[in-house]
Amino acid sequence: MWICPICSEPLEAGEKTWRCVNGHSFDVARGGYVNLLVGSQKSGRKGDTLAMLEARRRWFDHGFYEPLRARLIELVGDGEFTVADAGCGEGYYIGGVSEQRPRAVCLGYDLSKDGARLGARKYPRVEFAVADTNKGLPWASGSVDVLLDVFAPRNSAEFARVVRRGGRLVVVVPTEAHLAGLRAVQPLLAIQPEKRQLVEAAMKPVFKLASEQLLRVPMRLDGVGAMDLVGMTPNAWFMSDEQRAKFEAVTTLEVTAEFQVLIFDKIDEKD
Repeated sequence: MWICPICSEPLEAGEKTWRCVNGHSFDVARGGYVNLLVGSQKSGRKGDTLAMLEARRRWFDHGFYEPLRARLIELVGDGEFTVADAGCGEGYYIGGVSEQRPRAVCLGYDLSKDGARLGARKYPRVEFAVADTNKGLPWASGSVDVLLDVFAPRNSAEFARVVRRGGRLVVVVPTEAHLAGLRAVQPLLAIQPEKRQLVEAAMKPVFKLASEQLLRVPMRLDGVGAMDLVGMTPNAWFMSDEQRAKFEAVTTLEVTAEFQVLIFDKIDEKD
């Protein structure tokens, strides 16, 4: 399923090294993942920080987003499918698929090495790697039956390349009402207006929007929960000490997460 980021030839996965026919090799890290970034791509910090990922793991462990994970597992279906998660973070969603769909081959990558490491340690049935969506997906053309993209960067051309004809793409984006109760405490990063329409337009003409589902998840948070929810998102990069204090001071807060789940079918160009 995996391809070499240098020459695009298939990678043979060994116990300690992944290698292509042209001799390019990538070592399996002690944490159980493979870093497929090459050259200058490796320099500097990449992706979410460990603190962000640990906040996300705590949040997921509380079960707040379990309704979304359950919906994705349902959409994947039960069969001998290849299911891949582009920008999988610490692996919560693809990990859930691996636990509930034992016949599926599950793959995930993230730009953060810490994300891939945390995922590999918790979800042994998922193959994890480090890769960059903007540089190209690390999977062979037409190799994926169901591709997940949950709050992650999108690359429509690469999505079209890796999803097989007749396959499915599932994209999850927040609505403009997402976490409105939390935004009332302190302003957060704005959600792009008409995000759902923009995603649909970007996926044409290779993907057709087959259906969409609106999922609302009400939650009751204290200060720790509010801080983890903010701290696991890109808002963490921009929070001041004053903003952190306001979230930490929350005693009880009613918040609703609101997701748009977009299900796309891969279509033949002649259809």
